[in-house]
Amino acid sequence: MIAGAVDFGGTKLMVGLVDEHGKIIEQRTVPTPKEPTDVADSAASMLREMKGDHTLVGVGSTVPGLADSRAGVLRYAPAHGWRDLPWAQMLSEQTGLPVRIANDVNACALAEQRFGAGRGVADLIWVTVSTGVGAGLVLNGRIFEGAHGIAGEIGHIVVTEHGQTCGCGHKGCVESVASGPAIARRAQLAGLDVADATGVFALARQGNDVARWMVAEAGKYLGRAFAVAFNLFDPEMLVVGGGVARSLDLLLPHIEKTMRGRAISLPEHPPRVVATELGYEAALVGAAALVLPAPYSA
Repeated sequence: MIAGAVDFGGTKLMVGLVDEHGKIIEQRTVPTPKEPTDVADSAASMLREMKGDHTLVGVGSTVPGLADSRAGVLRYAPAHGWRDLPWAQMLSEQTGLPVRIANDVNACALAEQRFGAGRGVADLIWVTVSTGVGAGLVLNGRIFEGAHGIAGEIGHIVVTEHGQTCGCGHKGCVESVASGPAIARRAQLAGLDVADATGVFALARQGNDVARWMVAEAGKYLGRAFAVAFNLFDPEMLVVGGGVARSLDLLLPHIEKTMRGRAISLPEHPPRVVATELGYEAALVGAAALVLPAPYSA
């Protein structure tokens, strides 16, 4: 059983074929076209070229913003300025196949639960720590979107009263102090010669005391936000993806130390925070998972 998968964001359009085991059979990536009709045309064209003799059960697509998955509508894509785009219908008309859509972080959460670190786990939270901080929830084996499709805004949990003003307008959101750009900005203000968060983590590995302190602070703030998520949803695990996840080994001791003082848990079931197994391909696999049958009923 094979599904078509579409993952598009502000800069790249990735299209692939994925089987029922979450294995990517083929994939292609091109720059994201500027117009939505061109995105649909390009995605459908690549799917036709890859399809060959395969029979596809449908097409799943991530969208880079607020999605109404039931209606198949992209409500708002901040990077593009698109609003109320009937994305599922547009893609279905181009491919002749049923189409389901989801916000990209929700698709990542589903992929990790079906095929990654959360295989066999009914309840998990995926957190992307990258340019921003966002979360996708899988509860009882299904994506949980909330009443208006905005569940999982973990990046806007206030974790310090003295932090930077966030893009949302509030001060001290975890996104404003522990996202990749925030870590880099704080390090630069402290005098470190780094271009991005990767540079901060590299210096921390070399033993730089200022960089190590910056990592500890970021881990503390992430731990505060993660503790709130565990207390609210009681998942079996929290999976961290995004660029910052590549340095989770440095952050994790500080995350766990903070969570021990804030998260409510049973001694035999301490909160588990793990790195993504699917990495960069999680969104594409998650898109396919939207139309592939679940391997079990949760």
